Amino acid sequence: MFVKRVQLFVTCLADLMHPQAAIAAVHVLERRHVSVEFPEYQTCCGQFSYNAGYHHEAAILAKHFLTVFEASSHGESPDIVSLSGSCAAMVIQTYPQLLYEDALAQGESEDVAEHWKQRAVQLGERLHEWSMWLNQHCPSEPATTPKIPVAYHLGCHMRRLLPGAQDAAHMLGHYGIEALEPDDAEQCCGFGGTYSVTEPVISTTLADEKMATHRPITGEHGGPVLDQCGSRMSSPSERPPHPTRLTISRVPCGGIGGFGGSKASVRGTDSGGRTEGRPINGGTTPL
Repeated sequence: MFVKRVQLFVTCLADLMHPQAAIAAVHVLERRHVSVEFPEYQTCCGQFSYNAGYHHEAAILAKHFLTVFEASSHGESPDIVSLSGSCAAMVIQTYPQLLYEDALAQGESEDVAEHWKQRAVQLGERLHEWSMWLNQHCPSEPATTPKIPVAYHLGCHMRRLLPGAQDAAHMLGHYGIEALEPDDAEQCCGFGGTYSVTEPVISTTLADEKMATHRPITGEHGGPVLDQCGSRMSSPSERPPHPTRLTISRVPCGGIGGFGGSKASVRGTDSGGRTEGRPINGGTTPL
């Protein structure tokens, strides 16, 4: 029996780079008696465009994001959980002023600009980064099995823009995962948006330096690097796992039951408010 309802903001990072993280996120939530809905028409939040200086284009995506998640809530206000801390920060911290300033730049009145700003504020109050929401709403009993030591990378945007971001590591501890940060934990991993493509030498150098700081931890404890950033710290075949993928391996079914194969089913909602089962399998069905 589901006792809570959330909407999943999968993010394009999870869609393109960590599809298995989206599957694991749904598994963890449903095993904690949380009903998961997936608004079908969600797209990029606009962070890449915004960081590259294309603020109007980012505002267009932001308006679409608001419309999709407002229309699919059926007049209620379910929490929205994001699989990326930086995308969550974009919606919560950047959308209100971005939409306000863009409306004025496009010749809209002060009232219209303020209307868009307030819509963004209201939606931002519903949105939470996945691990932070889980820690607050689905507390776990202390782990009874030995903890898995992992080198932990907390992304820059999440660390600096989301109050309480360290709760993510706290949540992992409850699920039997010991998150160990390197000495230069606040150093960027080199992913930082479009400059990871436009400035590949700088980006790769930062990624190599970040991985070098993780090696003493992984070498001593034998655990993996756990990535909160969706970063380019390694090749795709060696990409560090998202926290959802380790958490799912540590969460008991709790009466909900296991899942066959590698598929989870979430309720998808279209712009008309209709719902249907949506398989997420990280390959054959796009997220």
